[in-house]
Amino acid sequence: SVLLIGPRRIGKTELLKHLAASARAELGAALVDLEGATDVETAVERVARALETVDVRWRARRTVAKVLEAAKGVRRVEVAGVGLDRQPERTSIWKVCEEMLDVAVEALAPRPLVLLLDEVPWWLDALRRPKSTDGADVDPPARTVLAQLRYLRQRAGLREGLRMVLTGSVGLGGLAAKIDASAEINDLETEVLRPLAPVDGAGLFESELAGRGANPGPEAAQLAHDLAGGSPHWIKQLAAKVTVSGPVETEHVEAALERLLEPHMRHMFQDQAGEHLRRRHTAADVGVMRAVLHEAARAEYGAPLAVLLTAALAAGASDRARAEALVLQLVDEFYLEQTTEAALRFSNP
Repeated sequence: SVLLIGPRRIGKTELLKHLAASARAELGAALVDLEGATDVETAVERVARALETVDVRWRARRTVAKVLEAAKGVRRVEVAGVGLDRQPERTSIWKVCEEMLDVAVEALAPRPLVLLLDEVPWWLDALRRPKSTDGADVDPPARTVLAQLRYLRQRAGLREGLRMVLTGSVGLGGLAAKIDASAEINDLETEVLRPLAPVDGAGLFESELAGRGANPGPEAAQLAHDLAGGSPHWIKQLAAKVTVSGPVETEHVEAALERLLEPHMRHMFQDQAGEHLRRRHTAADVGVMRAVLHEAARAEYGAPLAVLLTAALAAGASDRARAEALVLQLVDEFYLEQTTEAALRFSNP
C-alpha cells in the first residue's frame, strides 16, 4: 500500500483516475474522494458507492447495497466515539466497512481490490479532536481512523487481496505525529509527487499549444512553467488561455494569465489560500504563517531562514522555537521547500 503526497493541483487525483480507468484487467480500483467528509459514516458510504463502480459479481453489488443500508442504520443510533471496536457482539460502522471489503475482495479474486482514498488529510482534519460526552479520555478519532485503516490492510483474509493508496496535499507524517499515530502509517510506502522540472513544464506548455498552430519561444515556455509553479494543471490552464497562433512571446503568456485570473478566479485563489491554513491552524498561527509565506514569495530563489524567522516573530510568534515549528509546518504542507540548508522558497503552485 502507498501514501502518495504532493501539493494541490499537482496531479494526484488525475493519477488515481488514470489508474482506475486503465488497469481494470489487472485489478479492481475504487476511487473515493474524502474531501468534505466530516465523519466516519460519510466516508464508509462513499466507499460503498465507489465499490459499486468496480467490476465485481452481481452478488457483491447486492451485498454492498445492503451494507450501505446497514451503515445508514448505524448512523441513526449514536456510535460512541466511532472508535476502534473489535468486539463482535457490537455492531460498529467499522465492522460494516470490514464486511463490505470482505465481499468485494472475494468477488474480485484473483484480482486485487485497490482502494484509492483521495485527500485523506482533509477528512482527518475533521476528526482530530477527541469526542467524549462524559469527559473521559478517548483517542482522537483521527488516530482511530488511521489505526482502523492499518488493521484492514493487515487483517488475514484482506491483506492478500486488498491494497490502499492514500493521497494528501499535506505530509501525513506531520499530522500523524501530532496525534501520536505515526505507527499507524509506517507500513505505507511513501511517494512524493513533485512539481515538474523546468524543462518538463516548458515542454508540456509547448505540446499543449502545438496542436493549435502556436509556437512558444523558450522564454515564453519557461515563463509559463514558472507562473504555474510546475503544476501540470495550471500549465494546461495557461495554455488554454493563449489566443494567438504562430510565435508566442512572454507578453502573450502574461495576457493568458490575466484571462485566467479574471475577477472570479482571483477571489477563488484568495479564498483557497486562506481556507487551507484556517482548516489546520489557529487564527494566530495563520497570521504568522501568512507573514512567512509573504516574505518567502518575495525572494525568487529562496529567503534565508533567519529572515523568515524574523518575519514570524514580527507577526506574533511567541518565541524562536515556535517560529521554527511553523516554518517546518509550511514545509510539511508543501508551501515551502528548502533550496539550501539555510534558505527556503515559496513552492506551492
